[in-house]
Amino acid sequence: PPVRQYCSGKTPGSLEGHSLPVPGTIVNPHPAFPWLGKGQEVTLLSCGTVYQPAPHATVIALRDEPLQAVDDPHEPRYRYPGALAGSIGRGRAVIINMVVGDSIFGGPELRPKRVLETLSWLAAPRRESMA
Repeated sequence: PPVRQYCSGKTPGSLEGHSLPVPGTIVNPHPAFPWLGKGQEVTLLSCGTVYQPAPHATVIALRDEPLQAVDDPHEPRYRYPGALAGSIGRGRAVIINMVVGDSIFGGPELRPKRVLETLSWLAAPRRESMA
């Protein structure tokens, strides 16, 4: 699908039912989040912008259940990415549409170390492979 807004709100533009936690799954482990393994359950946000991943981007997490586009009820339902990693120019990038607390970075005792690991991956010189 093209880049568009998908939302779980009961009415477009309403905050009721908006950005609720929903189940997702890690589909591709990635060095940006080395503690997340394939098949691991994570919590995504129920609403967000759906991106058409670039050819070299890695989809890390997907929403388990498909979601309907807000602006076109005839558009097919889509299982949107909750986390992507890739490059922008000569740098690295991640897009995260996840519950950032316990789901992706772990509890309070793990969070600072894991956030630093992700920031270190982002800041590292980009090599030919985005692995």
